[in-house]
Parts: sequence; C-alpha cells; structure tokens
Amino acid sequence: MTKIISIYIFLEDEPSVECITAGNSAEHNATTLKFILESTFTDEFKYYLDFVLPNGKILRTDYLPLNKEDENSVSFDVPASVTKYGTAECCLNAVKIDENGLTTEVMKPKNVILYFNTLADADGALLAEYDFSVNTMLENIKNGVFKGEKGDKGDSGKDGSNYVLTKEDKQEIAALINKSTYGLPYTRRASGENTLTLTDSLAMPFKGFTVYGKTSVTGSVTGTAEPASSVKISGVSSVKIGINGAEQTVNTGSELFSAGDYADKADVISGIFTRKIGKYALTGTAQAVLAKSYTSGGVTLNRIYTPTPVGAKMVRGTCLPGYCTHFEVFSDNITSDEELGARISAGKNYIGVIYGYSNDVIYFLTTLSVDGLKSYLQSQYAAGTPVTVYYPLASESEEKITPVTLNSVFPTTEISVSEPGGKFDVCYCADISEAVKRLEEK
Repeated sequence: MTKIISIYIFLEDEPSVECITAGNSAEHNATTLKFILESTFTDEFKYYLDFVLPNGKILRTDYLPLNKEDENSVSFDVPASVTKYGTAECCLNAVKIDENGLTTEVMKPKNVILYFNTLADADGALLAEYDFSVNTMLENIKNGVFKGEKGDKGDSGKDGSNYVLTKEDKQEIAALINKSTYGLPYTRRASGENTLTLTDSLAMPFKGFTVYGKTSVTGSVTGTAEPASSVKISGVSSVKIGINGAEQTVNTGSELFSAGDYADKADVISGIFTRKIGKYALTGTAQAVLAKSYTSGGVTLNRIYTPTPVGAKMVRGTCLPGYCTHFEVFSDNITSDEELGARISAGKNYIGVIYGYSNDVIYFLTTLSVDGLKSYLQSQYAAGTPVTVYYPLASESEEKITPVTLNSVFPTTEISVSEPGGKFDVCYCADISEAVKRLEEK
C-alpha cells in the first residue's frame, strides 16, 4: 500500500522547512509526496521537485501536473534512487514561463527534509557484495529490457538503442540467478482484504503485519432543535489472524478508527501503532461564537463555531470526513438560505457539524442559540455522555504496543483477518527461486 504524505502550502506562507519520516530505505515508488496548494496556485505555473542527496547530487523531476480535482495538488512517487540514501532534501518549485520559453517567475515555497528508515533486507545485504539488486534484475528480466554495452552507465548501446532480451537470454540469466541464489529469502510486500494467499513464502517470521482501522456506528442521530439521541462509535481493538487455519487473537493496543480515506494502523510485528484519527470530548466550556444565521421554511439555522481540538487536520474550504456521537457530520456545507431550503425540501437533516473547513474551528449547524448549544454540551458532559468528535489529524503519531510473532509457511501461506475493515499489509520472506521459476516460464 502506497504511503501518501500530504504537505500543505499557502501563497502567503514564508518559505519553510518541514521534517518528515517518509518510508523505508530502498523502497521504490512506495511513498507519494502530495503537495496541496492554495487555490491561487494555478495552471499559470509549472511545477517540479528538486532532490538534494547526501552525496551532493541533485535530481530534478519532469514538470508535474496540477490536479485540481484532488485538492489542487501536485504529487510525485519517490523512487529508490532517492530513498536508498536514507535522507534527502526536497524542494517544490513553481515557475512561470512566457511564450518565448523564458522563466519570468520562480517560487520555492517549501523545503522538506525526508528521512527513510534503513531496513536490513535481502537487497541491502546483496548490494554490499554486488553492484546490482536482485529485485531490480528480476524486474528487468520480467520487462525484457536491458541496456546495451554501456547500459551500466545509463548510455545506449553502439547502435544507439536499448538491447531487448530474447527468450533464450532470459532463460540463461534466470538459470544463473537460480544457481547462485536458490532458496535465498528476499523481502516481499502484499496487501489483502480479509484473505490473502502467498504462494512463494518460506517458513520464516513475518517482517511486518499491519492492520487498519475501521469505524463502526451503532444507532442514528435524530432531533432538530437539539439531538434527541446519540450513536455509539467504536473502532477495532483486536483482530483474529489466521495462518493456514490456525487463528490467534491479536490486540492492537488502542482502538483503530477510520474516517474517509484516513485510518489508524498497527504493525503487530514491530509493535508500532500509528494514529491518524483524533478523538475529543466537548465540555461546553470553550468559547462559542455565532458566525451567521440562515432562514428558510420557518427554520432559523445558526452557524456557531468553537475551537478545533489541537492537531486537527484542515483543508481550507473543504468539509473533511469524521464522526460525532450526537450530530451528523456534513460532507457538504450550508452557506445560504437557499441551500438550507434545499435540504429541508429534500427531507435531509440540517443539524450537524463540519470539520476541516477552517484551520481553527469546528462549525455547528443548529437551531440552538450560542448559549443553548453551550448548555447542551455541558449537560451531556455532566451526564457522562459527552458530545465526542472523531476527526483526521494533521500529523500522524506513533505509539508502542506489545508485538507478536507470526510465521509464514512453506510453500503456501493462507492468511485470514477477521475484523470490520479486514484490510491488511504483510511483509514476508519469499523464496527467490520461485520468482526465478515464474520468470523462466514467461
């Protein structure tokens, strides 16, 4: 599963530096850097990234497209040529170019220091002895394309083109690899949902087994002037993991929640819980302010805001996913009398909350006054049923949990995960000779 790192940039920001743990060393295209830009960054600019490596070398990307449909963002998958160094400095560049191809404006609004965890895997061990990676060679054999005589330096062959392997070439190279590496384990990653079958596994401990959060809601929110009921919100606190039919219950430490595309996760092998969803109980003692009122069909709806919990994520002008025990969480905004009237006419609920629309507040849409809302929040808190919100965090945090040991089986491992979401990732030791065999058969 690709790790997406979101980096927010606003035109009024001073150029800044941010430090991020961005994945593992030697991974290829496993981490996506997603720069989410202020709306004033438009197609007038061309965007690219510079990577400064520890050896002083600078790598520059091609121009990257601006995706207006995905939060006005620019994204790039980080290749192994960057991650293998363990650290790199990344700079986003936005430039304007005139009709003559001359650069008229250059902006460098963000520098990011990327750190990649060093893994003691088969690639790393082999690279210490050889000038190539087995995984890379296998991928090249599969694709059937190798460079010419100067290919190890990135140049073309004598005829100016790349040399395409014949079937006989593939078999010969595969046989040589098979002879020297038969039975050698190498690290592979795979993802599943509830079940997964590994057909090339060795009888060795899993290097990673990550399960993801899933929020479950029991009941429904009702009421107009104030909520007349509340819902029970729960996450994943344990999972049943089956290996070839033998099940064991594994605790995840804390509850794993999800909200939209955001989800907590726990690697039960390394014992690391990664929190991406926040939880906060409102006491009614914080400041509440009336922002605006809307009227339609005899209903007056007040837009009241109160401070956002510390660490909450925001995407300016966007309603983020989340959950609330007493109010519906709206995915679209109400900003006019007409929009209120449309919801009433459609029979939709108009009492709710909005997350992420501004960087420091939660908006309540309610028929209650400011004092009425505060009184309601206080009474629920005093009764032991506080209004509790679940929301995406701006930055993930890690906690230690008790690790477990799980073993794969030779030559086939049947994996099952019994929990509401059922999504999981594994990192396991695979038999390289099986990979070579598959290539020989192509």
